[in-house]
Amino acid sequence: MPDRPKASYEVTFYILAAVIISTLVGTLVGAIFDDTDAGRASVGIVAAFCGIAAEILLRRFVGSSLPRFFLDDRERHPPLSVWVGAFVTAVAAGLAASGIGRLMEIGDSMAIGFLAGLLGGLVAAVLVVLHDHETNVRRGVESPTGDAV
Repeated sequence: MPDRPKASYEVTFYILAAVIISTLVGTLVGAIFDDTDAGRASVGIVAAFCGIAAEILLRRFVGSSLPRFFLDDRERHPPLSVWVGAFVTAVAAGLAASGIGRLMEIGDSMAIGFLAGLLGGLVAAVLVVLHDHETNVRRGVESPTGDAV
């Protein structure tokens, strides 16, 4: 097996960190809504958006101190298109979590928040990696792994 440089794992570290952060925040938001009469879809959308927003904000403010987990040499200021993508992703992830909850007969808001944070974080992380790759291609910067995302 070829020896891979440490930089080749940065994208993997970022996706794992993003999914863990958004899942934890989504679960927390779901737990906050546990005693309310909010519907599954509402809880899912709010939990997914809060999870994605927390990940984006942590990437911006904590990324310089933990560069390995937040794509160190990439742009840290999310443009408006990233926030619009986060909102669309949150709606899709929240509705998907609601549908999965309905199919599996899950009525617990905390479980819906967990699913929404997990789905939203995963999709948002992939979108950020794709946006980052596209930005690097436009700038003419070579990918640290040497291959396309």
